[in-house]
Amino acid sequence: MNETLTLKVKDQEKIIKAKESQWLKRKIRIYVSGPYSLNKTYKKNVEEAISTGMNFIKRGFVVIIPHLHHFIDKQFPQTMSNDQWINYDLDVLLMTDCLYLFGEWNKSEGCRKEIEYAQSHFIPVLKNEKELELFVEYWNK
Repeated sequence: MNETLTLKVKDQEKIIKAKESQWLKRKIRIYVSGPYSLNKTYKKNVEEAISTGMNFIKRGFVVIIPHLHHFIDKQFPQTMSNDQWINYDLDVLLMTDCLYLFGEWNKSEGCRKEIEYAQSHFIPVLKNEKELELFVEYWNK
């Protein structure tokens, strides 16, 4: 019985090493944060979020664009309140490596909540391309 247990522990160690190796080599996951309902220009804000996200996707990043929930909300109206969507997005934010801000994020209550949440969970908050470049450089060390 101990031999079986030992084999399982060794297998677990191999699995952990494999996961660590994959973790270190995986692509950076970016959460795109910007205004959604600011000035009630939903369409413009969603398009800007998609454009920002697509720029990162083309460069090889994995991107989360919470603004895309706009389309779910349009198809299933009033299924979730704004607070429920924000809480859902904060859970998604936990699965990313950094938060990238765009547009007039400083005027957005939702962005401020995402920033606070990211900082409280030690997720870097990036405000421009230079900060992203520095983050990528650090990530690749």
